[in-house]
Amino acid sequence: TLSFELTVTDVDGLTDTTGVSVDVTGIAPVAVATASNPTPLQGDIVTLNGAASTDNLGVVAYAWLQTVGTTVVLSDSTSASTTFTAPNTVETLSFELTVTDVDGLTDTTTVSVDVTGIAPTVTASVSNVTPVQGEQVTLSSLASDNLGIASYSWLQTFGSTVTLSGVTVASPTFIAPNALGPLNFTVVVTDTDGLQSSASVVMNVTGIAPVAVASVSNVTPLQGDTVTLNGAASTDNLGVVAYAWLQTVGTTVALSDANSSIATFTAPNTVETLSFELTV
Repeated sequence: TLSFELTVTDVDGLTDTTGVSVDVTGIAPVAVATASNPTPLQGDIVTLNGAASTDNLGVVAYAWLQTVGTTVVLSDSTSASTTFTAPNTVETLSFELTVTDVDGLTDTTTVSVDVTGIAPTVTASVSNVTPVQGEQVTLSSLASDNLGIASYSWLQTFGSTVTLSGVTVASPTFIAPNALGPLNFTVVVTDTDGLQSSASVVMNVTGIAPVAVASVSNVTPLQGDTVTLNGAASTDNLGVVAYAWLQTVGTTVALSDANSSIATFTAPNTVETLSFELTV
């Protein structure tokens, strides 16, 4: 408080005195709080900074207080800046900063950060990228997350439909279909925060070649004998659909049906070796 006295005098020399007082008040500080990262990931180090707070005479004290969210440990709650480790949650954390000046005046402000989760990582692979028809194929996923994987989900996205042994397991199996061509699969993994990542795998189903088996009714026929060539023992997983007989050695003979599993011919009037090729 400041006090002042005023004395006045008139022409007769008479006087009077009065007084006036003023109460000087301080200027309150202005609290300013910021966060080094307003959207930190789980496990990140976050710095809260109140150094930008101002006062005409200077800030003499800082006080940080967490007001919202999972409790974290502040490195120094009475310093202009303090740090903490973001918790393994997805939520908003709020902190209150109160600053005090030399006059004992205070101001308070709030800063918030939104902790975000870390999405899982996943890769997908297949036991055989070129399986044959009827082969058992294993799909595999390798996933990781800072908090753990909560679920797997496999989906076939292209190709002849197959039945997976399980769509919610890390490594399902299936039997390659009889249709040739590509098969595409995608796996989606979800972590405990509900965050997701996906990976895809592609393979190409290949056919199983037939096995040609040829026999002859008489390996030493006489001239003029009727000889039977037989390819009916040829096999294939889906069935043989075409036969083609071709003479490759010897005097040309006439085959009864070169495009049938069984063909006959008459042995020529020569003494020689005749050879035939069967393609199925």
